[in-house]
Amino acid sequence: MKSKFTVLLLLGLLVFSCPLNAQLNCGFVNFRGDTLKCDIRTPNGSPVMTWAMLESSLETRQRLDNDFAELFPYAVQIITYDGRSSTRRFNCHGHTWLRVYGGANRWIGYDWTDMGRYPDIFMTDGSYIQVATETYPGKVFWGRPGDHSAITTSQRGIFISKWNEGPLMKHAWNDSPFGTDNLMFFVRNTPQWPAHCDNCIQDGDETGLDCGGSCPPCEDAPDNRMVVQDNLGIESKALISLSTSGPLVLSGNTAFTFLAGDEIVLNSGFEITSGTAFVARTSQNRSELTRNFRKVCVFVPNVFTPNNDGHNDFFGVNGAGIIHISAKIADRNGRTVRSYATDVSKDGFITLWDGRNTNGTNSPTGAYFYEIVITTYQGNSRRYTGWVNLFR
Repeated sequence: MKSKFTVLLLLGLLVFSCPLNAQLNCGFVNFRGDTLKCDIRTPNGSPVMTWAMLESSLETRQRLDNDFAELFPYAVQIITYDGRSSTRRFNCHGHTWLRVYGGANRWIGYDWTDMGRYPDIFMTDGSYIQVATETYPGKVFWGRPGDHSAITTSQRGIFISKWNEGPLMKHAWNDSPFGTDNLMFFVRNTPQWPAHCDNCIQDGDETGLDCGGSCPPCEDAPDNRMVVQDNLGIESKALISLSTSGPLVLSGNTAFTFLAGDEIVLNSGFEITSGTAFVARTSQNRSELTRNFRKVCVFVPNVFTPNNDGHNDFFGVNGAGIIHISAKIADRNGRTVRSYATDVSKDGFITLWDGRNTNGTNSPTGAYFYEIVITTYQGNSRRYTGWVNLFR
């Protein structure tokens, strides 16, 4: 029978593996093979030193899962990789301040001397501001000596945090190895950016799409691989890795078709019955399979002038991170004048309507109602409705 003191000692030993007060440079590799990285920035652009960590063995991860399950029976372990929760790929600070927003799997801070120093920059450079009480969505930071980070949930007093090399846990605020003292609450400090920072176009002084210059800093595009959580039947133009947080039975009554790249990976958690069919279709255009998705944005204009002058002749959307779009446009009497659906292979302007109705004649000047549904590269659907004014 293990004690919680044993786990606290274990947590200390797991991370205390870097020379104290070492002057380390970007690219430094320690004796365990972990690499110091300098490619991460806060939302306000401040550099953050992080570690790209080598993974522990499956046996070690399973042992940690078992130990923490025994010592904290009321905390819920969240599966991360290969059917286990424990992992060295990221720690509490890496999960809270970076990973939950789609950032890289990194370890922020390394040993007990610098564990709290590096995540401090997210709070001190204005990216996040401290608030008096727990807020959802929000962050929680244990001040010294706890040096721990968590995210809040919709259940008050219930947090999600990574326990060093141990599991990713959903737990009560007072049910963790890190104590209950010096809890500080933070929320994102959202500045007011210029209007051109939200039109899904690279314009103004931007160095990227809606980023750089006077807009938020540009971030590195994520890996091409797309992960679809418990979502079957979706088509994507990126490599697909299917995973599930619990048992999922794929019935033999349905054929699952995916537009994929080199591979389809079924991770742990799937049970496949006899006769289940999987069909992988590849695009003729190889470039469609290797898009680097950076963000999802949609900007729908409210006016267009289809008079063939070469300027604003089409109604459509400026979009990024979209793999499929459908649109329905109707006049004020509810009559459909245009229906359209297509896969999307690149970011930029997507033409939806040229101002003609279903029989090919010009629609008159006026206001038209639109309903647009997009599928993002994460596999999510978004619906946009409104009115667009047609002028001739």
